[in-house]
Amino acid sequence: MDPLGWPLIVMGAVVRETSATVHFSWDHLVTDGLSNPLAVRDIATAYAAYARGGQPELPEAGSYLDFSREERQLNQALSADDERLEHWKGFMARSGDFFPRFPLELGTEPGYFYPSVHDTVTLLDAAGTAALEARCQEAGGKLFTGLLAAVGVAIREEGGPDVYRGLMPLNERGSGAYAHSVGWFINTMPIEFPVPEGTDFPGLLGHVRAAVDVQRRHSDVHFVEAWRLLAPAEYASMHYWPHAVNFFSYSDYRRSPGAEHHASWRPRLHVWLERHNGIILWLHRNDEGLHLNSAYVDTPEAGRTKTGLVSALGRTLTNIVRSGCL
Repeated sequence: MDPLGWPLIVMGAVVRETSATVHFSWDHLVTDGLSNPLAVRDIATAYAAYARGGQPELPEAGSYLDFSREERQLNQALSADDERLEHWKGFMARSGDFFPRFPLELGTEPGYFYPSVHDTVTLLDAAGTAALEARCQEAGGKLFTGLLAAVGVAIREEGGPDVYRGLMPLNERGSGAYAHSVGWFINTMPIEFPVPEGTDFPGLLGHVRAAVDVQRRHSDVHFVEAWRLLAPAEYASMHYWPHAVNFFSYSDYRRSPGAEHHASWRPRLHVWLERHNGIILWLHRNDEGLHLNSAYVDTPEAGRTKTGLVSALGRTLTNIVRSGCL
């Protein structure tokens, strides 16, 4: 599959005597992470209907082309001196770059790409994740904000700064015409909050909630337009981030359409990057618990950093579950 050519989606099946596995592949260039469970639902529902000799009944899905036109129109009048970009400009001044750097050592050279390592670890089982969610709610937050706070603490404990600065994806599908659509319905926004040593969990969650509120108030500016207007000139022609970027992502697949059938459908996600220049960490929750996916450069320093960060994050989450403290 070539994301710059055709086809953009490749499908097939492995057929056995007593079972079969349907597989499909697509590039992240054309679909976001939440497209995956939607595709699983659509394929499984269609298969079941055709196997019965019927037609699948699926909800209407708005056109991604329509969505992209609407989004482009919202940002077409944006210029570098537009006041809506003041949020991005302030973030850049404090972070020192349009793309906030991952603050721990990876042992990479600027301008080089390295073979990529991928793995997934389970941080908490289903019961532990439910307990963590309850602790977050007791402290005035949600599981999502608690995880973001815990990542900030883990990075600081591994030698990072006492202010978390990163990029975070925002789902733009909403609950209307595009709720069941496949495509790229994601904006990416900066987020920052203090992670001072000695702050208790409720206090840190307050910082995170405030940061999320600020982020959402400025989410009408699209990341690509901010990149075009504000990033340094040498970034203009790049098709990839110029260095290791601090990035936070969390998805709860139990909330996706068709999630009630995941146990019987047994969907699995395989992510692959050939080469890489940094580290990407994304958290997800399913019926089995809380998991951390990672893709990072194949260097000794990156391996040590990733292992230490996962260990620190696991300790932080366990402390919250056991005592409600960091």
